[in-house]
Amino acid sequence: MNELPPGWEWATTCDLFTFVTSGSRGWARYYSEEGAPFIRVGNLPRGSIRPDFTELQRVSPPVGSEGSRTRIQTNDILISITADLGRVALMSEVREDSYINQHVALGRPVKEINASYLAWYLSSDAVQRQWVKQQRGATKLGLGLDDVRSITVPLPPRPEQDAIVATIEEQFSRLDAGTASLQSAKRRIPSIRASIIQSAVSGALTGDSGSLRETGLPVGWKLCSIDEISASSRNSLAIGPFGSNLKVSDYTTQGVPLIFVRQVRSAVFGGAGSRFVSKEKADELRAHSARAGDVLITKMGEPPGDATVYPSGYPDAIITADVIKLSVRDGVAPEYVALAVNSKYVRDQFISITRGVAQQKVSLARLRQSVRIPMPPNEEQLQIVREVSWRMQEVDRMESAIEVQLLRSSSLRSSILKDAFAGKLASV
Repeated sequence: MNELPPGWEWATTCDLFTFVTSGSRGWARYYSEEGAPFIRVGNLPRGSIRPDFTELQRVSPPVGSEGSRTRIQTNDILISITADLGRVALMSEVREDSYINQHVALGRPVKEINASYLAWYLSSDAVQRQWVKQQRGATKLGLGLDDVRSITVPLPPRPEQDAIVATIEEQFSRLDAGTASLQSAKRRIPSIRASIIQSAVSGALTGDSGSLRETGLPVGWKLCSIDEISASSRNSLAIGPFGSNLKVSDYTTQGVPLIFVRQVRSAVFGGAGSRFVSKEKADELRAHSARAGDVLITKMGEPPGDATVYPSGYPDAIITADVIKLSVRDGVAPEYVALAVNSKYVRDQFISITRGVAQQKVSLARLRQSVRIPMPPNEEQLQIVREVSWRMQEVDRMESAIEVQLLRSSSLRSSILKDAFAGKLASV
């Protein structure tokens, strides 16, 4: 054990808890709309000891010892002991009868200790690593109550416990405010990307902003059907093969790659898949072959219509049943078409043509008949693609910077707790 500061001593949770238990199994049958709070693992946060009651299950508990044993009291410490184990929450104030489920342990601290001090220590990296190590093994799937009782705790005098808790909570309060701002900025990233794309297809990025009505498009633009931008070849527009044409039994570990919906879900192609078909099967399905420069569109989803461009550097591939391939004619930039399909203006058209259709699937007939794409002249298409690429790179850099700061915040929390429980208040 590490040497402790003067006046500190080692103690174990066996001595610091007067009572340790876990919730009972089978309480799902007691679920109710207006009963007592029923605390589950999801109510125990990471990075905090304050319980999260955003989503709260309620129960009408049984009469008898099981209900009494698992009832929570003020200052009880709750610990997740299965799955995402080691989450900790302090029930600093219990205003109504509340209970725990079988995935949560309850420890009731002795009155002489600051319960917040003990809860913060149990949430620290030192204890978390110990619990992870304890639950590893072929048969042990979580923590037992003996594991909860076995933690060694560096214990200062009570006034110093109180000072440490005050310091931790002051520091964490500032971190929480910063983290909340970062997370708010992160949540805005998708809308920023969507706004860039919407501006691209309205002409705003190149100096004009039509209303996306046929009479209000920027000068030189027009609304085009899918057929008007398709190449003249017979197979320029196709949906992946169905049923008997392509079965799971046709998949191989090498050969011609298959393209699935998951690879089309973002504006950047998701990379080569791990499933293939034989060259003979690919020849049979050549009408469904995708080549560099083809626009790939998801046929179904919530909503359908995610689009990307099949990039150069990949071999020809076969699209699967929920992917649409669009080969564009000369003078049309496939990157612009993919941007336009990902815009709210075109996406709303996809939603419209799948409304009332089973599983929200797009048919080629409806795609040809109803979807219109705002098309600028070729040079302006290329200009828009370049401008969007630059702006998206800026957004990517912004998102990366936010992620770095969020990781730094998490690291700072760990450092604060480490220093606090080593008695280094001056450095906290």
